[in-house]
Amino acid sequence: MLTRRSCTSDTCRVPGQLLIVEDDSDLRESLQLVLAAEGYEAHCAAGAEQALALIDRMSFEVVLCDLRMPGMDGMDLLPLLARRLPDSTLIMMSAYGTAELAVEAARTLQEQQRHD
Repeated sequence: MLTRRSCTSDTCRVPGQLLIVEDDSDLRESLQLVLAAEGYEAHCAAGAEQALALIDRMSFEVVLCDLRMPGMDGMDLLPLLARRLPDSTLIMMSAYGTAELAVEAARTLQEQQRHD
């Protein structure tokens, strides 16, 4: 479970890393600022390719990922995230969300789990 950073005057415990994958720079920066204000450590990626490069170097406890992005979108990124970060919480988000999109994302994860 992701917890907030807890600090005293002498020590500071930093929780697991959080990754925001969002192509909209204003939204990406806003999410990072809000999470930082609440004491969370958040890293950002402007797209799937950048996210995959970060995942190669770091481990993330939680990933917030936009579904609709140029290039590789979140739906294509989802099984890669699930494979590379099997113990992480993956949160998909979209301004264009529908029930059908949520079902498609769930099916994508189920299919990935069957192949692993």
